[in-house]
Amino acid sequence: MPVAIAVRTESRRRVADGCRLSVRVLTALFVTFAGSALLALVAPTAAAQEAFPRTIDDIVEHLRADPVLIQPAMGMGDTRAAHDLLVDLAADVDGPVYVVLADTPEDLAATDGVSEQAAALLRSELGDGLYFVDFIDGPRYVGAWGPTANVDQRVTAEALQYVVANGPGEYPRASTLLEAVLTVRAAAEPGEPLPVEVVDEYAEQPWAFIPTEHYERADALAGRWVATLGTGIAILVAGSIMTGVVHAVTSRTTRRQGGSGGRDGSRTHAGRGTGRGGAGKTTSRRPEADADIPADIADVARNRWERARRRFENLNARELALPPASAAEEALDAAERVLETRDELDAVGAYVLSLQAERELRRIGKANVPRFRPCFINPMHPEARETVRIAGSTIDAPVCPQCRREQGSFMVVRTRWRRRPYVETNTVWARTGYGALVDNLARHVLENRR
Repeated sequence: MPVAIAVRTESRRRVADGCRLSVRVLTALFVTFAGSALLALVAPTAAAQEAFPRTIDDIVEHLRADPVLIQPAMGMGDTRAAHDLLVDLAADVDGPVYVVLADTPEDLAATDGVSEQAAALLRSELGDGLYFVDFIDGPRYVGAWGPTANVDQRVTAEALQYVVANGPGEYPRASTLLEAVLTVRAAAEPGEPLPVEVVDEYAEQPWAFIPTEHYERADALAGRWVATLGTGIAILVAGSIMTGVVHAVTSRTTRRQGGSGGRDGSRTHAGRGTGRGGAGKTTSRRPEADADIPADIADVARNRWERARRRFENLNARELALPPASAAEEALDAAERVLETRDELDAVGAYVLSLQAERELRRIGKANVPRFRPCFINPMHPEARETVRIAGSTIDAPVCPQCRREQGSFMVVRTRWRRRPYVETNTVWARTGYGALVDNLARHVLENRR
């Protein structure tokens, strides 16, 4: 019996030793595999970061060899496909095209208007051409010189307005990459509107809109690295990973809702198609004091229309034959059509159309007088003088001098339940920005009210 006990004891000892050895081997294999996977995840990222330009001189050297620079953070999921598409589109443009979607250069990090400054520096080194420059710190800048100087950015703005109006979700946000694609495509046929089917095709691409989720999309290659890591160690560390993810998402959501710190919780959507959530440097906001539509807007609009109508009726036959007179007549007809609806948004529209008619009458025989364009933020503001990136959006639009310095709130309309920014309404006024985003407001209104 003692011999049997000794044998069993020795057997148990050997089994225990074998188990410990197996655990050590498995642990070593796991550490080796996990370490290799982590290196595969980190090393390519570090190498890629080293390969990307860090200064404006680096960007110049890159553009000398390749006119399109897109870093993964700006590639919307497939940097290579985006790069190749832009290169193909640029080949059809009559002049050089340079596209930069990248991290802010280290030597321009503290510069105001960094994209515009970078474009100027790039042009001084590379010469005239079409430059589309957007850094993560924003805002983006488009400049055209030389053979591409006749590029009309309003074509892109109209296409973006169309895309956003028909985009997915409640607040679709076009990506900067889509804007770059539309800009370069429009440059191939200056002055011509982009075909709807072409715009629709681009809008259907996975990179056309910023995802509605509040996390950044990884580049396709980075996704493969993560998949490699996850396949090997997911089973062993799933509990830890899920705990961390849940905690991170919960914390991030809480911060966004103002539950932790409250700083981001007060950010609101600027309107349909204009909410990007602070992509870069834009004009700051000022209070909503002037956001309401004036109570007497219907009377103001009618008085303005009658004054413009009287001026139009005093034109002679020669003046009536000129294009500005035709444009004025069309604006007056559109204004008259919406004056009788007793809708306050229509009344504002009639007011803007009357101002446009007056301006067209002034332009008769004076080619240097610009067309009237209202402030996109609030058409009751003074005339727009500059085009700027709208705060919290992906688009540029004309604004008045005051909104250029400090952006006000969008004009609001009173509804049964709440005060609502006009850009959130399903109206011709929201789609056109009361003429801030289109060249012929009257035509849009007349087609809408047939």
